[in-house]
Amino acid sequence: MLNCVSSTAAETFFLTTVRMILYLLLITQPALRASENASWADKSTEAGTKDAVTFVNGDCLSGRLLAATKDQVIFNSEVMGQVTLQWKQIRQITVIGKVSSLPSKTMITRPSAGPAPQTPDNQFIDKDISVVQQTDGMLALRFSPPAPVQYSGPDALLHNWAGFLRSDTNLLRATQKKSDLGADLHASRLSQSKRQVTLFDLQANYSDSKKPGGSPVITDLYKGDIEHDIDITNGGTYLYLLAGAYHNSSLGLQVVQGYGGGIGWQGKFGRRGQHKLTFSGDSRYWKEDVYSPGVSFESAAFGLTEGYEYHFPWPKVGQAIVFTEKILFLPICNHSNAFQSRAFAQLNVPFSSRFSIDFIEEDDYARNAPHNTKQNYSSMQIGLKYSFGQTSH
Repeated sequence: MLNCVSSTAAETFFLTTVRMILYLLLITQPALRASENASWADKSTEAGTKDAVTFVNGDCLSGRLLAATKDQVIFNSEVMGQVTLQWKQIRQITVIGKVSSLPSKTMITRPSAGPAPQTPDNQFIDKDISVVQQTDGMLALRFSPPAPVQYSGPDALLHNWAGFLRSDTNLLRATQKKSDLGADLHASRLSQSKRQVTLFDLQANYSDSKKPGGSPVITDLYKGDIEHDIDITNGGTYLYLLAGAYHNSSLGLQVVQGYGGGIGWQGKFGRRGQHKLTFSGDSRYWKEDVYSPGVSFESAAFGLTEGYEYHFPWPKVGQAIVFTEKILFLPICNHSNAFQSRAFAQLNVPFSSRFSIDFIEEDDYARNAPHNTKQNYSSMQIGLKYSFGQTSH
């Protein structure tokens, strides 16, 4: 894996990187819109002759439904052939014609050739699969999973977890000795009411390089954050509490602590909900310990965050390539020279339901970095990510 760290002219590099990303998004939008319009046009023209699977991310797959149980769906796709799908990936299946149910009422099936047999009335075909629409010979099926088990007491803390673990490593033994080690752990737990979520983030990056006859150059970054969000409206507005600690030797920051709370909003838009925006603002207690000759201090601070996410079409069934960017501004009260900002851009490319590759650019800025250190820390990484729990795409 690749991990490249630089503390020189990183601000210019980061701005150039952002401009390149925005330029690529700009020139690819017409093609993406054309692709989306074509897929929706194909879906509308095929609606009268072919079955269709609509996934939770908005993608559509046309072909013929072969079988469906409460556990999985077997679908013959025109593009991918016969595939087995999980209901958690699917929003709806539209079936042309009528569908029969076996006497056991545990499966929906239709023959591979010939007219589809009839089914009685517009009722539940299986106890977990319901008919939600039937017009002009079209039948729409939706999976209705059983009600989730309600846990109480200490057992409740062991359930409803999801997240990912990412690792990036680079070992070089040539003209110089260089070791780059990095790992990220993100975990979240959704409350049983679906109105609250707790987020945990841990990050560690270590780099050690040495040229023949030279002194070793060591840089390290460690970060830990916890956040608890509470939905207060159905429109995406939420309150949150946070606590975090941050260490970055390249910026001369020994330990930075922050504790506070604020309000945020997030929402999706676009035909397939492929765009996601997040804005939040908070006030926090701020304690900053820096290496000499820097000056440590305590103060109040404000956190202003902007985030954007875009889901690109992707051949993998029920998944998408996801571009994410996030910028955090941290103005410090009564310390105008202590302004900080942290930003990252990420491209996530899945190759299975659990594993994906991440391309990441991070940039941290501290205006009050000690004179013998740099004000910018920039890191480019390629990492392997494993997702656990309920995956997001």
